[in-house]
Amino acid sequence: MIKLANYECKYFCASGALGFDGRGYWWERPFITPDCLAVITKTLTFLPRKGNYRWWKFWKTFRINRKYTLNALGLPNPGYEYWIKKIYPRIRHKNIIPSICPFNTDEARAMVLALNPLSIRAIEVNISCPTIETFDPIEIIQAVLVASKHPVIVKIGVSHNYLRLCEVFRNRIIIDAINTVPWGAVHKIQSPLYPLEGGVSNADTAKTARYVLTDIKKRYPGIQVISGNGIFDYEEAKLRFDLGANGISFGTVFVLTPWRPEQIIKRLEK
Repeated sequence: MIKLANYECKYFCASGALGFDGRGYWWERPFITPDCLAVITKTLTFLPRKGNYRWWKFWKTFRINRKYTLNALGLPNPGYEYWIKKIYPRIRHKNIIPSICPFNTDEARAMVLALNPLSIRAIEVNISCPTIETFDPIEIIQAVLVASKHPVIVKIGVSHNYLRLCEVFRNRIIIDAINTVPWGAVHKIQSPLYPLEGGVSNADTAKTARYVLTDIKKRYPGIQVISGNGIFDYEEAKLRFDLGANGISFGTVFVLTPWRPEQIIKRLEK
């Protein structure tokens, strides 16, 4: 169980899976009941970001098949101020967690201070998107912790020294592990999205997610961990809890089978 101030939850919607408002995308809405989840929004940046996605040529930034899901969207979003003013007021989901990606400490403080008055469960800091520029996250996480009145979740990827983050912050943060993995980290062939690379989720990255989970829990058992990436069925979900996860997150599974997370949760609860 993940403890977020006066709220506890075991099941999360990974950032982006149900959009900016937790309702999901149009093809998902008839099949999902997000009240059984804490929903992490699609990631917001300080300024509006166009990213790489273009609806008229979506195949250049997104692929999905039975073997993998691959995206190089580049965090398209309207910016945090637009989200607060235009999207947040119409959100009806009680357990919403905005995901933010500040690129420096000034952006981090400004975004968190603007989010503090809102009725949200936590703030997630996404330091791990493989389709954007990288940066050293220590100072940014520290700035968020100092400014935030809400619990702080940190979304990590395989490119970060996650054990260093655990050592520095200990139980001051909740770890969300892991984001999609850069294509080149798991495949020797050229990315189907070339010249972009993109982040991939499949059976191989699920193995990586299990390794990161067990590595953190072995060295830092007191740190709360949300384990995600590659959870498509009951067996994988149960395995993550057996390996020590305090909570799990569903992401890509919503794209083709948006009804499945609820089925998995009901089975786990039995």
